[in-house]
Amino acid sequence: METPKKVQIVAPVATLLLVGGSCIFMAMDRDNRTEESRNRVPPSLSVSTSTEDDLEEVPLEEEIADETLLNDGSIVYRLPETEEEIMSVYRRRGRYRARLIPQGQPLELNSFTQSMPGVYINGKDEMNPFGRQHVLSVGIKVSSSDRSSLPRLSGGMINGYLDTHFVSVQARVVKDPVNRKQYLGPEPIAVTGRFGGPSISDPMEIAVQNSISQLRGIGLLMKEGDEDSPENRRTLVMIHRYPFAPAGSAESAEMRHELMFVRALETDRGELDLHAFSTSGNRTQLHYHGRTRRPRRMTDCDIQASVFFSEYSHASLVPTKGISRESKAQGKVRYSIEALDESLKGSDPDASFWTHATQALDSMIDGSHR
Repeated sequence: METPKKVQIVAPVATLLLVGGSCIFMAMDRDNRTEESRNRVPPSLSVSTSTEDDLEEVPLEEEIADETLLNDGSIVYRLPETEEEIMSVYRRRGRYRARLIPQGQPLELNSFTQSMPGVYINGKDEMNPFGRQHVLSVGIKVSSSDRSSLPRLSGGMINGYLDTHFVSVQARVVKDPVNRKQYLGPEPIAVTGRFGGPSISDPMEIAVQNSISQLRGIGLLMKEGDEDSPENRRTLVMIHRYPFAPAGSAESAEMRHELMFVRALETDRGELDLHAFSTSGNRTQLHYHGRTRRPRRMTDCDIQASVFFSEYSHASLVPTKGISRESKAQGKVRYSIEALDESLKGSDPDASFWTHATQALDSMIDGSHR
């Protein structure tokens, strides 16, 4: 039997490994973090901090916005509605960008621990025991019209990786050490898994890292004046920022923003039952995904995205930046934000989805919204 051959492209960053006649392509983004991110994030955290556009971050010490919208901690009082509010909140929540779990870790942590490799904890609950649970799956593929643009040498391996892997968006579940109540952390967590594979994380390739790192938590949604308690820290709000361009175009990409939500309800056993939501169509549609499971194939993914890779590195073999062509959300039910607004106004003329989001999410979960 012939010994497998290892062809080094850019040691030790990109490697083509020929095993039994098949090709496996792996890219490790080891030097892509800035000195600042190395100081703020533990070495075990494989998080990409490259910027996808010219968005200027707000320094941590200046992270105070309109106090009617959010505070300088991890609480958001109402949803950002306009594009200006979305941009303002997104820039001010850089510390809550998605935390990426490195290779070789459990896909989920359903028990509570004081130590979680790959996760950087912020805020007052940093010493409280916590775990992480899957809430949404994202599958990525190259759109059929763009497959011919993939590099000849690595195109098959790129498609092979995307066809066999998904991203699990997860919530951090924290347990109060005094009253044992559970609540959500303010930042999303992302881990790469293999369809039908073991419950261990796989490597997250550079282009996927750069996309998922644009997912940020903006905080826990709470009514202004409510007590800051575990019971009121159970609605996580996230923003995903991404470039979009229709098929056949790559030069005129525009930045878009969609929202994701995790609503946690307490069970009779005192555990949290997590329900996932996402918007589409520039935040005009809301999808209720329910209690989701890890997918076994691409068509099982809660969100399926088609992309075009616009930038490459390492001899033009490794994709580093993608542009979204289209995104398909699969959920139990879908409502227009306009219809939710009208429904909420039935009990309060001034109410809207943006001011009463938790109420709207709960009505979709219990089926009372028709």
